[in-house]
Amino acid sequence: MDLNGEKIDLIPARRRSMILERIRQKTSVSVHELAQDVGVSLSTARRDLDALSRLGFIERSHGGAVLPLALGTAAELDLGISAHFSHEKKKAIGREAAELLRDRQTVLFDSGSTVMEIARRVVEKGLRLTAVTNDVKMAELFARSAAIQVIVLGGTMRPGSPTLVGEPGLGFLKSLHVDVSFIGIHAVKGTRLCETTIDLSVLKRGMLDAAEYGILAADSAKFVATAFCDVCDVTKVDEIITDSRLAAPRRKELEELGVKLRIASG
Repeated sequence: MDLNGEKIDLIPARRRSMILERIRQKTSVSVHELAQDVGVSLSTARRDLDALSRLGFIERSHGGAVLPLALGTAAELDLGISAHFSHEKKKAIGREAAELLRDRQTVLFDSGSTVMEIARRVVEKGLRLTAVTNDVKMAELFARSAAIQVIVLGGTMRPGSPTLVGEPGLGFLKSLHVDVSFIGIHAVKGTRLCETTIDLSVLKRGMLDAAEYGILAADSAKFVATAFCDVCDVTKVDEIITDSRLAAPRRKELEELGVKLRIASG
């Protein structure tokens, strides 16, 4: 720690993801609470709250912050913050998902922080796969493993993101038949998978269509959110892998629909 009692090794994106998680858990917090919980100075906590407020993810209140009454359905977390948000839950999902794979399979990996944890675990395990992805950072990760043949879907890179969308990737995707597809999602509203943009929705539908077995990898926070446009009905996926904080009513609803649900431990 420095002289102000601030954790100097905690990068801004990590701090802001921790702050956002605490506000979502409590719905309302004070600057003093956040500074103590996260281990930063009051001035740093205020700056982080101001940054999150500008992005529209919180509303500043007198001496603290609250959740907004309504979050824009096209709003997306900054890539750095998203990577840290619910990180331990995403790692648990990644471990659980990777255990489902075996050597010699063809696997489609969607872009996103949760699926990235699956990719990391696959590399750690040394699985011999043909991996197809629309994420250039994920492709770089796979390229470090001599056991993985990497195929990158073409397309246009989204601003500030490693995700490729559109053509020629979409057309190429229609010609593929993979064993397993892992997709992430921005939100699960009721029985619908939802995304923030139309191009992402179309791409994820294509990924599910290309797979013999489609798996949604999503932390529990995604089941209380919403987003701009539908991808498909939740019954389109063969299995959902999520974490233990998924609310019991949501678990029951999914199970009654006949959706296979796997809860990652840890």
